[in-house]
Amino acid sequence: MIKIVTDSTCYLPPALLAEHGISIVPLSIAFGPESYREGIDIDTETFFHKLARAPDLPQTSQPGVEQFLATWRPLLDVGHEIVAILISSGLSGTVNSARMARQQLAGAPISIIDSLSTAMGLGMQVLRAAEWAAAGATRTQIAAAIERMREVVRIVLVPDTLDALYRGGRINAAQRWVGTLLQVKPLLEVRDGMVEPLEQVRTARRAAARLVESTVEHLGDDQRPWIAVMHSRSPEAAEHLREMLQVHYPQARYFLSEIGPTVGVHIGAGGSGIMACPSRVLGL
Repeated sequence: MIKIVTDSTCYLPPALLAEHGISIVPLSIAFGPESYREGIDIDTETFFHKLARAPDLPQTSQPGVEQFLATWRPLLDVGHEIVAILISSGLSGTVNSARMARQQLAGAPISIIDSLSTAMGLGMQVLRAAEWAAAGATRTQIAAAIERMREVVRIVLVPDTLDALYRGGRINAAQRWVGTLLQVKPLLEVRDGMVEPLEQVRTARRAAARLVESTVEHLGDDQRPWIAVMHSRSPEAAEHLREMLQVHYPQARYFLSEIGPTVGVHIGAGGSGIMACPSRVLGL
């Protein structure tokens, strides 16, 4: 049997993780000397509470080799094959840690895939892989299909404020002040495995409209895409986005996901976003 392993930035709803037996290897977040494993030692609510009060932006770090070995060995020992789909190598060293771990398990049936994404861009690849595995697909088939899928999965995010970008060194104090004064909302896109600026708009209403418009531009007239609406402590904004999207895609498969600590470090509280995946890559 094939088992799917991912990392803690996939942000799939817990019920789906449990239903498909998906294993999670956690990334870590450090507030000064205090380090927490995402989803194990710190939950999303506690993280954002601490983030709002932290004098400095917390640091994130990839899982170590031993964490992968500890997850993989019990699965291999009972005869499973493994497909590990992980956060973009352009955003984290997690893929590299996994490859180093595989070197210690020479010949083990493990496929490691760089998702070129994170959050629900990663989550959708993980979920589809688990569904294919349950349907009897081989490890080679799943790996090839995910590599096709990752090329067209798209994420667009918009922070509520410029604070996280400022604290992360992406903009300076003057840009932060002017942007806040003018109510600038930067749209960010996960592109080729990196987070890149897409455009800037004025006001939260225009930002929501552009999130939806850019998703429609990506999906076109697709009848049954997968769409995930994401948020960081802003479920009302996410629900509003879903309602706007349903006008265009009433038959889409929708997911709601809260952004957790690792990605939340960079987007901050109050952010929202959309993951869109065309239906043409959802088959083997």
